[in-house]
Amino acid sequence: MQGQAAELAMFLCLPAALALSVSAYPLVLALFQGGKFSAADAATTATTLGIIVLGLPAYVLVKVLTPGFYSRQDTATPVKTAGVVLAANVGLNFLLIPPFHIAGLAAAIAICSWLNCIMLYVILHRRGHFRIEGWLASRILRQLAAGAAMVAALWAIKTGLQPWFAGSVAHRMAAVVAIVGGGMAVYFPLVWVLGGIDKEELMLLRRRKKPVVADDPA
Repeated sequence: MQGQAAELAMFLCLPAALALSVSAYPLVLALFQGGKFSAADAATTATTLGIIVLGLPAYVLVKVLTPGFYSRQDTATPVKTAGVVLAANVGLNFLLIPPFHIAGLAAAIAICSWLNCIMLYVILHRRGHFRIEGWLASRILRQLAAGAAMVAALWAIKTGLQPWFAGSVAHRMAAVVAIVGGGMAVYFPLVWVLGGIDKEELMLLRRRKKPVVADDPA
């Protein structure tokens, strides 16, 4: 059950993290630059966003792993790992913020998200409660392959439409639609073709989300 949850989490979070990381600057430029929000502010915001979202998959995976402890009445271990992560975060802040400023803070958050995820997984693995099996590793690798193709497509789109992201409102919105739509058009069909997701499980999930329409009493 945890393996399927991890698969679905990576299926959704991996493209979001990669897409936001590679296209952070043009998106921030298009959506927020104007008035007192200068190009320098956009660059700083984009750098922070591009780094911090790299920890998004780990943050979501932590939500997948922690029920493995709670279901066994073990609430102490996640708290202990959180304490270690907090201490590491403080240490990284002192280490990274002076040379890298706000980017150092973002990097510390992303690194600690992965640290928490890795610690929880290692503990579950050693206890024999959860491990990354071959089928899960294979699907994650295929998701990464689809993600790499999406990154290449997003890089081409943002390079080709670079003037549009700082142009008129119409140009900005068209560029945002192009980069978001282009990323989705590459990743989701490709991950489906490569087998990066259990197709039957995904179709079953879609059926569960469909609203139930009551019969007409007439």
